[in-house]
Amino acid sequence: MLLDDMPQPGTTVGPWLILERMDSGSFGVVFRARRAGHPEAPPVALKMARAPRDPRFLREAELLQRVRHPSAPQYEDQGLWTAPNGHRYPYVVCAQGWLPVRRRLGFTQCTAG
Repeated sequence: MLLDDMPQPGTTVGPWLILERMDSGSFGVVFRARRAGHPEAPPVALKMARAPRDPRFLREAELLQRVRHPSAPQYEDQGLWTAPNGHRYPYVVCAQGWLPVRRRLGFTQCTAG
């Protein structure tokens, strides 16, 4: 993902409002987000691919939809975000699991999906 393409806090990605950038990995960037227009909604982890239409990222999103384990992220949503320059980046949203991310989001209890 080009630095200019990266969503900034306050940007909406689908129905999600980006609150802050949390971390990044080899093919994705993780943001803390919340459902836009719902300030009482719990925060989620929104992971966006670094490259438009990255097949590895699309496969990860597909697998997350099937996994049901307390240590795995709980799939909540996915979609495509169009950057200002027109590039389209896939994203996936997870609500529970993934202990390091859960701690940063303020979750205190790990539950099965």
